[in-house]
Amino acid sequence: MDAARAAGAGARGSAACVSGLPSGSERVPSAYPGAPTEADGTRRVIMRGGLDCATEVGQAEVKIGSRTAVEHATYKIEAVDGGIGGGAAGDTFAFTVYFDPQEAPVNYAIFGPEFTFTGEMIAGEVTIVDPQAP
Repeated sequence: MDAARAAGAGARGSAACVSGLPSGSERVPSAYPGAPTEADGTRRVIMRGGLDCATEVGQAEVKIGSRTAVEHATYKIEAVDGGIGGGAAGDTFAFTVYFDPQEAPVNYAIFGPEFTFTGEMIAGEVTIVDPQAP
């Protein structure tokens, strides 16, 4: 598996994940209807669920995975609403995927047991309602 991870480093590839496929209670996403405002004025929501992920990585003569063969994984999405102004106001978004070596051997070899996809919010706005706010 270390060779697969090494082959994936710096390689071009694609990953397509589909969320919310309801074939079991673990695979149905759940979310809070809103979030209370924290002391610093932000609101945070965490959603958990399951997804099917197809990953293909290719470099030179080596190809790992497939764009059509899916593997099950679980995820956690954490979004923070820092106020009006998007990323400049403190809005953030992190998508962490957890790969089991038996259920997702290809993704586990490439990403390890978990990987967080995140980045700078250049455009967009995270809005989380505080259900207790007046």
